[in-house]
Amino acid sequence: MAFPADFSTLESGVAANCPAPEFLIALGVTGGIAAYKSLELIRLLKKQGAEVIVIPTPAALSFIGEKSWEAISGNPVYKDFSTTAGSAQHIAIGKRAAALVIAPLTANTMAKIAAGISDNPLTATVLSATCPVLLAPAMHSEMWNNSATAANFQTLRQRGFHFSGPATGELAGGDKGIGRMADPAAICQDLREILRNQNRATSIPQNLPLAGKKVCISGGGTVEAIDPVRYISNRSSGRMAVEIALAAQAAGATVTLVAAHMDRRVEADIPREVKVISALSAAEMAKIMPQESAQADIVIMAAAVADYRVAQPQNEKIKRDNEKIILEMLPNPDILQKLVENRSADQIVLGFAAETGDKDTPYLQYGAEKAKKKGADFLAVNLVGENIGFGEVESGITLFTKDGKEVASYQGAKSHIAHELIYFLSQKLSA
Repeated sequence: MAFPADFSTLESGVAANCPAPEFLIALGVTGGIAAYKSLELIRLLKKQGAEVIVIPTPAALSFIGEKSWEAISGNPVYKDFSTTAGSAQHIAIGKRAAALVIAPLTANTMAKIAAGISDNPLTATVLSATCPVLLAPAMHSEMWNNSATAANFQTLRQRGFHFSGPATGELAGGDKGIGRMADPAAICQDLREILRNQNRATSIPQNLPLAGKKVCISGGGTVEAIDPVRYISNRSSGRMAVEIALAAQAAGATVTLVAAHMDRRVEADIPREVKVISALSAAEMAKIMPQESAQADIVIMAAAVADYRVAQPQNEKIKRDNEKIILEMLPNPDILQKLVENRSADQIVLGFAAETGDKDTPYLQYGAEKAKKKGADFLAVNLVGENIGFGEVESGITLFTKDGKEVASYQGAKSHIAHELIYFLSQKLSA
């Protein structure tokens, strides 16, 4: 379905040879470097059954051209006030949309909205919108913390505007701090909750690929005790597992997350609707995962489980009396292999394998061999290292079947990979 160039026909809900959609999202984009993320947001919204109209500010067009937005959304971009007499496209869109999302939202446009200024199609649409408005700020930390921005934020909150983010992370120019635009997956999650509360998106459950399905995910790095103070763990932050949980929940699934040790910032992003069960050690996870995954349609073993544990953890802190300490280590149970052995007939099981390779063998070759050994339907192999794979970095995974055949590969932000992975698995499940 494509909208005509003149959006004024949306006011009546009928366009020539084009029935109006049941679920229309107006996406405003302002002039910030995070504008590129709006392309991913459009993809996610469309996967949830939404029609998307993009309304860029003039500054946003200097970052992403209108042809890119039109190609992804499948609809014309609303970038100019209509010159047709009697046509008020911003009024029509504001009435027809289920929600207006602005991502990214700059400090400049945020100030305009707070002041009621309507000097471009986006700010005019905001002023005339009767639907919920979700704002995803993106700016440098100093701008976000400025007293003027803080006052605008409070003003808009009091007026009923909704906010997604900002998040803390890497910013333009290499700095780090608060002000980063929320991930598209998190914005979708916030939007879905707003629409559910507003009772404006009754068609969403029918359009979601995992509506009525159950997904069980493990995530984080296991903790193996040495004594009451010390433990052995790994670099996993749990980010990938949480992004997968976000993507699965946004796709309509009921999600259970079995969580080992996770970064506090990652834990804060877990949706409230996701059931979270703590399983810090490999032994705890080996006990809990089979119980929680028994009724799941999709099981994803994304946790970084330690291969070994200390044979006899001490009940008291080990004193520094000797020059060295020798720890006896025992192998941990292979949780993924047990899940595969005890799976139900219609269940899809996917495992993760963090690999490094060596001077003689590429990491993907190790991954393909491991896929054959584990026997899961799919094994996601990713390259890891001190600054690779773990934490708030872009990543990449390659999917292998249990025969060691490569079937898919995804690169980029973990939120993007998670949504691609969930979409892939939903297709396999429906097949």
